[in-house]
Amino acid sequence: MSLPELLADIGFMVSDADLQAAAIAVGGPDVLLQLESPQSSAAVVGPAWISFLDALRSPAGVRPPIELLIELLVHTAFNHESSGGVSLTTSLRSVGFGWLGTWRELNLRLAGQLYSYSRVSNEARDYRSMRACLEAALECWEVVEQLDSRSNADQRRIWRGMRAVSQLYLARQSTSPVGLLTGASVDFGIAQDNGDRTSQHFQLYSETRQRLFALTGDDTHLAGAARCLDDARAEGYDTIALTQERADLLFARGLRAMEVAGARLRRGTEANAADVRSTTSPDDREVNGSGLDILDVEPDLDASAAPRRPFDANALAAARSAFIAAALLRSRSMTMPRPMPMADPQDTTISTIKRGQAWLRAAHAGRLLGLPRNEHVRAAVRDLRRCGEPNAPISGPYWPWALLERARLLIAEGLDTALEEAGQLTLIGLQAAETELGPDAVLTTRLRTLLVEVDLRRATTLVDRAGCRAALPAALAAASDSGRVASSALAYGARVLLPDEGIIEPGDLPIIRQVVDELESRTRQALDQRAFNASHAAALLIRSDGAGPVTTVDRNVQERIHRLLNLAIDATGTADTTDWPGSTAIQFNSARAALRLGRIIAADGTDEARASALPLFSEAVNKLESVATTIDSWDTDDPQPVPGSGDEPIAGFVLDRRQCASLLGDAYLRRDTLRHDNADLSAAIGWLTRSTSLGNDSPEQLSLLGQAYFKVGRRTSDADSLERAVELKARSRLRAAETHGDVAREAYSVGAAAAYSLWRMRGRREDFVTATETAILGAESDITWAWPLLQLADLASASPDTAATLPEEPPHDPATGQPAPRTIWAAMRRGDLAELRTEACRRVVGNTEFMTQVLGGRRRWETYVLDDPHGLLSSTLVLKPAPNRADADRESSRTRAFRQHLAATSAPSWARATQPLAVVDLPESARAVLVSYREVGVELSDLIAQRGTDGGPTAEEVIRAVKRSLELLAIIHTWRGPIPQTAEPDRNVVRALGRELNRMGHRHADSAADRWVQLIPEGLPRVGKRDAHTENWLVTRYGAVVALDLGSSSHLPVGFEVAQLLEDMPLLDCTEEGQNQRLELAEGYLSALAGYWPDIAGSLPDVRSDRWRTAYACFAARRAIFLIDRENQRPAAGLRDRARRDHAESVLQLAIETVPELSVLSWPGS
Repeated sequence: MSLPELLADIGFMVSDADLQAAAIAVGGPDVLLQLESPQSSAAVVGPAWISFLDALRSPAGVRPPIELLIELLVHTAFNHESSGGVSLTTSLRSVGFGWLGTWRELNLRLAGQLYSYSRVSNEARDYRSMRACLEAALECWEVVEQLDSRSNADQRRIWRGMRAVSQLYLARQSTSPVGLLTGASVDFGIAQDNGDRTSQHFQLYSETRQRLFALTGDDTHLAGAARCLDDARAEGYDTIALTQERADLLFARGLRAMEVAGARLRRGTEANAADVRSTTSPDDREVNGSGLDILDVEPDLDASAAPRRPFDANALAAARSAFIAAALLRSRSMTMPRPMPMADPQDTTISTIKRGQAWLRAAHAGRLLGLPRNEHVRAAVRDLRRCGEPNAPISGPYWPWALLERARLLIAEGLDTALEEAGQLTLIGLQAAETELGPDAVLTTRLRTLLVEVDLRRATTLVDRAGCRAALPAALAAASDSGRVASSALAYGARVLLPDEGIIEPGDLPIIRQVVDELESRTRQALDQRAFNASHAAALLIRSDGAGPVTTVDRNVQERIHRLLNLAIDATGTADTTDWPGSTAIQFNSARAALRLGRIIAADGTDEARASALPLFSEAVNKLESVATTIDSWDTDDPQPVPGSGDEPIAGFVLDRRQCASLLGDAYLRRDTLRHDNADLSAAIGWLTRSTSLGNDSPEQLSLLGQAYFKVGRRTSDADSLERAVELKARSRLRAAETHGDVAREAYSVGAAAAYSLWRMRGRREDFVTATETAILGAESDITWAWPLLQLADLASASPDTAATLPEEPPHDPATGQPAPRTIWAAMRRGDLAELRTEACRRVVGNTEFMTQVLGGRRRWETYVLDDPHGLLSSTLVLKPAPNRADADRESSRTRAFRQHLAATSAPSWARATQPLAVVDLPESARAVLVSYREVGVELSDLIAQRGTDGGPTAEEVIRAVKRSLELLAIIHTWRGPIPQTAEPDRNVVRALGRELNRMGHRHADSAADRWVQLIPEGLPRVGKRDAHTENWLVTRYGAVVALDLGSSSHLPVGFEVAQLLEDMPLLDCTEEGQNQRLELAEGYLSALAGYWPDIAGSLPDVRSDRWRTAYACFAARRAIFLIDRENQRPAAGLRDRARRDHAESVLQLAIETVPELSVLSWPGS
């Protein structure tokens, strides 16, 4: 760079007076002119330099600008000629100087002058010229450093100190400052070693080390900064600048402690640049010293969530203390005496802003510790307000961040006025963040989202349903952003949409569901809020899709509620007790959810359903026992809200002893229904009685207790318990009528059943009258309900004479005041069983909703039996769909004919059939339904499956039922009459076998089915098809067997349906003992068939013959393939289905071992 260019860069203007003074200093105008010329400057360097040095030592001296100009001219002359130039060396020697020493001294002096002149530029705020001065000085100091062996300690202290400060000043404005700061740190260290102990040295050396720490994270720099300040204190310095430096050091230590604590801090020069205006003077020390972005703001902690953070609490406490100390030191620095009367007001502004930064950081650490922080945030807002003023020396994210924190605190107050102020502050913060950080910055997004949250919270506070309806979608839309709306705002806003009474608005339900989905998704993200999110999601579901009677709730919804509440329990740390206030309430509702889910599953009525429901009832029992222990420690019997957010209970839960005891009794009672454990029944009565004694006189509570006494009375034949059941059911009906007017229909039926049991036990007429009146009032309570009619039929059948003595006028309901239906009462009095049962049939098929729900999706061959959950009846209704009315009429006629056959022959009394009542056309369909009346019992398949279980039948009872079923099968075959004798079964059987083999992967399915037919021995008599699988036989409590489904009209070889019945379930194993049992049972069937149908006896095979052995193997193989194929078609098999399949595979293998030619039925993988 030429001298004119350098002078222009450093802003040096040369006047005529300056030239005259310079000419005098170098020995005259001629010398100055020669010194300016590249051609002649080397020749006059020596005389000019010695003249200049003499002038410096003279009393008048040389003014600094003139000194700088002359040194620049001489420096230029040296650059014009290399060190070996004869003219330059000769010129220097002529005055007694050497080239190298002069070159070192020239650079040392010139660097000092450039350093001094940079201050002139700084004062004029000409920062470009200032940087040019310092950069030129650094080049000079490079020469000095190469020749530093010639320097003494004082020289080294001075030039190293000046170069350190120059590098620091340049680093403040650099985008890549690490190299400059590293050089400055080395120079400051050497200057101190050579005696620099001034206060400014310690201050700037500390700043350098702090900046290096902020950029590199190297703790040695932080420790070095601390040593500098300790040395300054040891020297007795206590200046404003050092006090500010100590504040910066504490601030940096606080940030380091935040890193150790686990806060998300980011290092890099971007953070410095974000905090500083590029036009700020390097002398102003405007950078906050952190080098760390403030984007370590943690995700929102809901006030209602337990503060469980993965942070090191000790490190957070240390950080908080450091920030507070930094703020206090900033305050002290602003009260210390100023060295000059006219101190720069900008210095006070910088200190104020930095104090605000420290207060804000202290508040942040306090928030993560769960400590009060309101005062710190207020102080931060007061100080950081300066950032929002025009031409503020420090900018960046701290001001909007402070407004964000203040708005959060105002939101936590929950008052409308506070929320209004929070909205105003958030808007100001958003505008500042968009200006300083840009629209896509994380802090900008959080402030924008907070505005949405404030709107939602204001609507929630005002219980403004329309406002919440409008604000919630916007809040949910922000859920994917890093600044998402707090969970508490979503949960409580959605709760406003839930009416205290009535139905949820159709448009609100989708919004509530979206909130539930969002809260549930957050359970997988925010560990600290998992209990809050899960419990509140469950609470919203409980009051929306999961509301109402259990019978109306979708199983998937209830399973979701149960899962969420168990997740909330897991999040609190234990399912028993915890110190978190919401855990007991969540545990209570989790138990309630388990109880309701168990009821929904158990209502399916299958063994698999009962097996799935039992552990849920046990879960409810165990959890409610724990909750009961907890609430028993409370000092009051009044309902207790569980603290959550503010004064509001967690997820809206309220606990009281009465409700807990009642639910616990209900759980024990339902578990007893599945496992018949007298201990459960005793516990149920104990807890339900306790709930009543605590003042719970709700109709539901009284009805449950009555149900428990009814079960005890029936199980133990205890009249006192049955009387108590009658009395409690009557009270529950009265109480229901008083409170809400809706009397549960089961309260009538169970009361009637209890009175009926008393009559059967004691024979008292008044018990019969009570049972009859209660049943008929139940019939009046719900005109679509069939149960009371069936109970009345049982009563009339049991004692027609007593029924005839009933009063002529029907009774009135003491609860509702309504009279019983006169026509039904008259039918009861005259013992008209047909009318009573027909009316029951009318009620069932007249209930369009029931017929659609129950029968609409069932296959044409499936029947539906009206459930009797309380075991009240000896008979019930059976509904069987048919493809059309003709088929239904045909089966009805066939069943009536079979009943007549049983009555006309010597059939045993235990042999029963259903009683057809009516054929009903299904609405908007060609299908029809045959409604029949039959006794209550258990399907033979269920009886076999329950064998050996707790409360199940014994093996002897099962075998007796199977023997009776086989004998009844023989009676049915006899009733069907003689048919042509041939071994070939119905071709439908062969075609079905081919289809099943094909589905299982058999390569020659049809030919294998044809071969199977050929293996059946010839000459077997054909009998009418019964469809004898185990689901088509019903076994009553007293051992009677009822034949279901007599609709088939085709024919099969004798023995086919024996194998169908015996191999349908895992009744007999494939051992020798099992084979002997098969022979014995088959022999009983053949003997019965010969006895009832003598004409066929001569053509029946002997069970010990090869003919029977081969035939049975063929038929058993056919049943096994049917079962395997059916289980393959089911998407999820239960334990019972898997056992059935395993049995079928074993039977198929046994059949092939018996008749090896049956291996033709094998398929790949079988």
